[in-house]
Formats: sequence, C-alpha cells, structure tokens
Amino acid sequence: RSPLMIGGDMRNLDFSYQIIINPEILEIHSTSYNNTFISNNNNQTIYRADHQLQSDWSYVALFNLNDNVNVTINTQVHIISGGRGNVCAIRDLVAGQEVGHVSYELIVDLLPHASSVYRLYNCVS
Repeated sequence: RSPLMIGGDMRNLDFSYQIIINPEILEIHSTSYNNTFISNNNNQTIYRADHQLQSDWSYVALFNLNDNVNVTINTQVHIISGGRGNVCAIRDLVAGQEVGHVSYELIVDLLPHASSVYRLYNCVS
C-alpha cells in the first residue's frame, strides 16, 4: 500500500485532521480493492471500492471540485454498490453515523470543495 498523503493549509487542519485520524476512513485505505473511478462530470467526481474482508461492503466517495458552486451529485445505487443491489443500508463515515437506507439513487448536496464518504452494506435488489 502507498502512504496516505494530504495537502492543504497546515495551520488550519481542524476538520482535515479529524478525517485523517478517522478509523473508518483509514480502514478504506488499508482494506479496499476494486477501487474504481465512476465519473467526473462538471467537477463532480465519484469513486467506489469494495472491502477485502466484508464481502457485502462497498465504499463511495463523492467530491465537489468547484471553487464557488454548490452541487447536487446523483448516482445509481446498483453502480456504486458494485452490482450488489438497488437498496442498501448506508453509513456516513465522516460523520460516523448510520444514515438509514438508500434506494435506487444516492443524492448528496455538497458545498464547494466538499466531499462525502459512505459505506453501503446489506444491499438487496
């Protein structure tokens, strides 16, 4: 595995620091595979990956790369779940809390330069 690297304003790392020490985020770095770039449209980027040990877990990371524009990212659950299903339980890994279930589409609003990372699991068709 490659080292985990971060860039940014080192004087202002409060939020970033909380992410880089988050055990659930670090777990992605050490246990993911099938890491796949899904899309990059209008500065909206989506990546997904699977967990090596938990065969029903998928990860999805959504990024707003715009400087000044809020965006709504909409993606199909069966794609980001790796074809495991259209309805999945979902956990927000940055917030560290269960979100509930997502059905057919994941819709996320993001501020400029914001991102979200989720775990999808217990998926069914």
